[in-house]
Amino acid sequence: MVPKVVKSMRDETPLVMAGVLFAVGFGANAFAGDMAGFLAAMVVWTLGEVLWAPMSMTYITQRAPRGRVSTYQGSYYFAWNAAFVIGGPVGVAVGHEAGFATLWMSVLVLGGAAALGFKVSTVGLGKSSLQVRLRIGTHL
Repeated sequence: MVPKVVKSMRDETPLVMAGVLFAVGFGANAFAGDMAGFLAAMVVWTLGEVLWAPMSMTYITQRAPRGRVSTYQGSYYFAWNAAFVIGGPVGVAVGHEAGFATLWMSVLVLGGAAALGFKVSTVGLGKSSLQVRLRIGTHL
């Protein structure tokens, strides 16, 4: 469903939107005072994840050099899973040391910076490479 919703957008736009949703959703935990607040925060970052999951692989596949797609995808999944392994213990340590509000506000700032950095790094890439490939008749 996500590819149908974002098909008219530039390749990076759904990923930037997902990054902002991640940042805002996790950052909202700093302000959540009850179960409803935490559930609302979870819904926001989950929407980011729903948007991110299919589009990140599309983005990586479209930009990998011919014959290197699996290497790029493997590297991406390694980094993604390493973040899960490292992020949890580091987050707990930061939360205990500096406070969980500080942890979540840090995630908000870092996530916002990452989304902005992603947008800046893709400026000038031109039209969607998928749209260009489909127009000239080549497929992934």
